[in-house]
Amino acid sequence: MSLRSSILTHALPLVRTQSFTRQSLVSAYLGLRDDGTAPSSVAAGPSSSAGTTGQTQAEGVIDELFGPGRSAVLELVRAWERAGAEQMRAGGDRPEGSLSHRLGYSAAAGPSLLEAYALLASPAHTPSIPIPRTVLALLPALARNLSLSFPALTTLNRLPLLSVHPLGPISYAWRIADEAVLLSKPGEKEKGVHGEGLGAGPEWYASRLGLALVYLASEAHLLLPAPTYTAATNPRLPDALDALSRNLERYDDIHDLLTTTSLLRVRSGASFALGPLVSTLASGLFRAPAAASPPRWPRARGYATAAAAAPSDTPAPPLPPVAGIAVTAPSLDKIKAEGYFDDDVALVPPAEARLVISPPAIQQLVSITARESADAIDRGLALRVGVDSGGCHGYQYTMALTEERGVDDYVFQPQGVRSIPVVVDLVSLGLVKGATLDFATELIGSSFRILDNPQAKEGGSCGCGISWEAKI
Repeated sequence: MSLRSSILTHALPLVRTQSFTRQSLVSAYLGLRDDGTAPSSVAAGPSSSAGTTGQTQAEGVIDELFGPGRSAVLELVRAWERAGAEQMRAGGDRPEGSLSHRLGYSAAAGPSLLEAYALLASPAHTPSIPIPRTVLALLPALARNLSLSFPALTTLNRLPLLSVHPLGPISYAWRIADEAVLLSKPGEKEKGVHGEGLGAGPEWYASRLGLALVYLASEAHLLLPAPTYTAATNPRLPDALDALSRNLERYDDIHDLLTTTSLLRVRSGASFALGPLVSTLASGLFRAPAAASPPRWPRARGYATAAAAAPSDTPAPPLPPVAGIAVTAPSLDKIKAEGYFDDDVALVPPAEARLVISPPAIQQLVSITARESADAIDRGLALRVGVDSGGCHGYQYTMALTEERGVDDYVFQPQGVRSIPVVVDLVSLGLVKGATLDFATELIGSSFRILDNPQAKEGGSCGCGISWEAKI
């Protein structure tokens, strides 16, 4: 990782306390240098304990890497946005889950979120207008009489204007909406309302603009002042999540209108008018909440990943007693024949090849099986649990429905119930053996999750529960 990327990565945790400022970047650089992780070409010199000298040197490094002025803090905002997109992926493939995770990420910034909006709304260049010669001639006398100085005006002969860049926050919300749509429709294989491939067509724009307004109206709750902030919570987050839930229901109504109204039937000769649609959606987002109704958003198989299934109209049947979890280990000979690993590869010892599946997780697996087609088990449908490198702590859990099997897969099959199995590859099982697969319903959404992993370092996991640090 380059020094520039390292500074941005280490500056993000400082945003909550030091905001989106150059000081956050300076502090991140000084921390890297004191830890000995900065390159020797820039790490030489007095340490941060040297006070003003170390601060001055760090400022010079930030200027050299990011440029002077606002460019450095704007790059910090962009890095914060990119990290937020990663958090959205942890919320699954439904906008309800991905946007909820994104709100949680923004809430973690605390009062500094307002500074991010201010930077997004600030123009790249300050506009100005020329000052007439007659006015310039009066400035020296005015300065003498009022004991004032106008060096900028007399030197540049232009008057700077205060302005805002309103498209900045809208573009920010658009990028979040675009990520949510892409997560919910991987590959954009579906067709739009006119049968066109989903690209720059009416539905392409309307879905993103609609979700952008939904998210912007929801995150606005996080910009309101709060009595207290703590390191772990933002008191405005519950209001923001509640607004997101209501707004997504209203967006769903508008989306239905989008796919049925004759106004969008270009094939019949009518024209497409996006203005009335946006006006209807925007007015709906800020009206008083209607009577509670069942959520209608989930259309895709969002429960296939870390997100939960859509709430059912009828309660799930009681779970019968589970006789246990049958474990099927892969064939070592087949693994070696495939050549995936070195010749000295070994299976996980039978006594250690264990994954606890909690009753709520089994209940969810049974529910998924019931909602799938009758041949789901015969097709080999399973919940794949894996471990990938990445995240803020080195490793992160992955979960998804799959019909594919690997030659090195362990299969964990609940007994006594009609349920799809859980599959874990050999490498991942070495990092989750003995852990518990659970399913939890929380304020920000429902999801499968890994608990009590004996291979994880105590206290070395992210607050999102996805990223974690392995024991050495």
